[in-house]
Amino acid sequence: MPYPVSANVYWRHFKGRTIVSKESVAYKARVKMICRMVGLRMIEAGPVAVHILLHPRLTKKGVASLTRLDLGNTEKVLSDALNGIAWTDDKQLERILLEVADPIDGGGVSISVAAL
Repeated sequence: MPYPVSANVYWRHFKGRTIVSKESVAYKARVKMICRMVGLRMIEAGPVAVHILLHPRLTKKGVASLTRLDLGNTEKVLSDALNGIAWTDDKQLERILLEVADPIDGGGVSISVAAL
């Protein structure tokens, strides 16, 4: 999956309302497209386990960027993007494992989803 948008730009406040930003809408659409391309099937009922590997961006020097997203915020953005795609409702999430993994060019996220 592509590197998620920052939680700091996820929500916007507009005329007294809280709305999802344009960047977040675009990210969710991209995640949905990727899930369809790989044939992800929705877990419609029952508990779900998610394993998230955050791959920091690789710098020109070939090392992990020191600037990376917070793991907790990464989970929030990803679970929102996958809600209604990988599972019916995020209340199904009963096990979440978050890890920082090896850096890759451009950064990214590896995700596995399983029914418990």
